[in-house]
Amino acid sequence: MSAESELAMLVVAIAGGVGCSLACFVNEKLSKDRTYVNVIMSDDLDEMKRLIDFLAQHHITNVATDSYTLNWNIKTITITAYPETKAESRLINKFIEESDTKFKRVIQPA
Repeated sequence: MSAESELAMLVVAIAGGVGCSLACFVNEKLSKDRTYVNVIMSDDLDEMKRLIDFLAQHHITNVATDSYTLNWNIKTITITAYPETKAESRLINKFIEESDTKFKRVIQPA
């Protein structure tokens, strides 16, 4: 593109930026949420029970299974959570961030 006026170039550049931003916004709103399977583990049985209650309170599908710590002498729980929306994924993130407990978390696309 060539133009005699710097103002014309500026208008075209701004219009291109606004158009690109608008397209990204529309794409974000219209695209389906990409969901992930969260496998969450911790040695703290009580905190894992609290996480199960939290997931149930927010109607996030999950499966809890018995498991053991690395030294095989303490029983704990492993939770597989299936958030259906980005908002549900953010709730799980928030729970883990606000907890003082150390979690092992494996995230895989659903």
